[in-house]
Amino acid sequence: MVQSREPAVQGFLSEEDCIAYFYRMKWPDGFRCPRCEHSHAYTVNTRRLPLYECRFCRHQTSLTAGTAMEGSRTPLHKWAVAMQLVSQPASINAVQLAEQICVTYKTAWSMLRKIRQAISDNDAKQPLSGAVRAGPAFYGRTTRQPFVRHPQEHPVMVGAAFHLNGQPSYIKVKTVPMTHMDGKSILRSGEHDFVERHVEPETFDVRILKRFRLHEINLLPEVFKQAKKWINRTFHGIGAKYLQNYLDEFCFRCNQSYRDMPVMDVLSGICLASAPRPAVQ
Repeated sequence: MVQSREPAVQGFLSEEDCIAYFYRMKWPDGFRCPRCEHSHAYTVNTRRLPLYECRFCRHQTSLTAGTAMEGSRTPLHKWAVAMQLVSQPASINAVQLAEQICVTYKTAWSMLRKIRQAISDNDAKQPLSGAVRAGPAFYGRTTRQPFVRHPQEHPVMVGAAFHLNGQPSYIKVKTVPMTHMDGKSILRSGEHDFVERHVEPETFDVRILKRFRLHEINLLPEVFKQAKKWINRTFHGIGAKYLQNYLDEFCFRCNQSYRDMPVMDVLSGICLASAPRPAVQ
């Protein structure tokens, strides 16, 4: 590989290639005006990114309008590299991304934050269905106390939907609000909250396991074990504020592997379909 200040960028795509790639991902069946659904547009090339002006209603839009990238001044090829790296099993942290694409730490952190939020938003639209099994676990500092929770032990529910052949189809790991906790026990209200938020309403085959019986479904403790290893190895631990986004990112890659889907294409589609969020301090 040629050594450079931007090894990942040069090894990926040019800006023009990325414009064409994101165009195909945003409009796989050809341009559609976001205002009137008309299928033809003029291309205006007077700005850094082209504008597309609808031939029918004259509304102008861009590739990043209405997406997780809206308002960003970072070139698209750097966004593409960030998505490519997040798509890899090891993922990446903000320090590493800043070095890879030659942006500030603040910019890299903001990019990854927006990508992870898009993943979380998409996950919220994908409830578990079929045969659903879930149970509690804890992320963070561990203690040998069986009933007293350490303040740095963050409770989660690890859940999965299974096919009839016993293979997993989708997994979720969701943090549990402290209002649903009694020591290290998740209250019945917490179990109901998980089912209401994350399980398809018409699903009747739902089983919530107690903490000491989580091992009965081998996948659940193994998934959470791998999630903890990845978070600790890549980010050296995560606090409660952003824990959910990192858990959603880990589950996203797992779920694409279950579906044998191209992770980069799925992720870019999710980011292009995600509504922009206000800047997070």
